Amino acid sequence: MMSKTKLLTVLVVILVVINVITLSFFISKKPHDRPGVRKMPREIVIDKLNFDAEQIAKYELLIKEHSQAISKLDNQMNAFKNNLYKELSQSNSSEQNDALFLEIATTQATIEKLHFNHFLAIKKLCKPEQMDDYNNLTTELSRIFSRQPPPQDLNRAP
Repeated sequence: MMSKTKLLTVLVVILVVINVITLSFFISKKPHDRPGVRKMPREIVIDKLNFDAEQIAKYELLIKEHSQAISKLDNQMNAFKNNLYKELSQSNSSEQNDALFLEIATTQATIEKLHFNHFLAIKKLCKPEQMDDYNNLTTELSRIFSRQPPPQDLNRAP
């Protein structure tokens, strides 16, 4: 028969092993493999198009250029919106408001054109055998690149 000390030692060792296994499981999982964590759009594009190393390097450059251009336009958009909302406490000049609405609309259209051209550039990176994957990807673009989190189960308690 085992003494209490030996039994407790064995139990502690078993618990430590279980904890190490559990921790290694969580540490080894990629963030997008965890429930509730979305994959980054970059990863989705690379995975869905099966890009090779050279294509990934070129895609990274496209992302950098695209991000810089979008950031600049987002800053302009925010400035126009700030000016518009400042008008709420001002004289309510319809002409001034209309000019700001037009600037916002023009900037948004420019952003959408940049996004469109970005995906045309991605298309040029694709090899002929990747075109079916690219065409399938285009049907999912608005969902993949939405800034909204994935829909939650409304029946689930928080």
